[in-house]
Amino acid sequence: MISGRRIAILLKIIAMKDKYWNQQLLSKELELSQSEISSGLKNLIQSKLIRKTSTSYVVVVSACEEFFVHGFRYALPLNHVRKGKGIVTSYAAPIFNGDFFVDENKPVWIYEGGNDEGIGVEPLYEKLPDAISKNQDNEFYNLLTMVDALREDRARERNLAQIKFKIALDNYAKNTHN
Repeated sequence: MISGRRIAILLKIIAMKDKYWNQQLLSKELELSQSEISSGLKNLIQSKLIRKTSTSYVVVVSACEEFFVHGFRYALPLNHVRKGKGIVTSYAAPIFNGDFFVDENKPVWIYEGGNDEGIGVEPLYEKLPDAISKNQDNEFYNLLTMVDALREDRARERNLAQIKFKIALDNYAKNTHN
């Protein structure tokens, strides 16, 4: 079954493009146990979102595009929680800078170390804001905020997120010779 943790694993692999990674590195950077990484990779293979080669795992770009554009918001809907400080996400994130009007009710992952006030949305998994804060991986953060925008009810935000996400997938494919 697809879960937020498994989606984060997939997005981290996409963000890393052709950089070397192993399960131990994913575990450290995502703040997930190695068993969660291992079972997540198996699930992603069963879901046909990645495939295993003799030497690595490869993202199946066409399957990812279809899933994220057409099914993701139904599988993992965006849930709003409470007002608070946190890390901006969705259409309020820097990758969408200037594309949308953003007010004080911008979406944020509630996080103790966050600086932005807004309406909290549930991250893909509980430890995600901490992992983002500690590891400073802009490519991964951008992908996470794009997929949060794909989960929005607002069509305009989803449409631009689809375009940006497809570009990110194309960049992955070009950089991995997929």
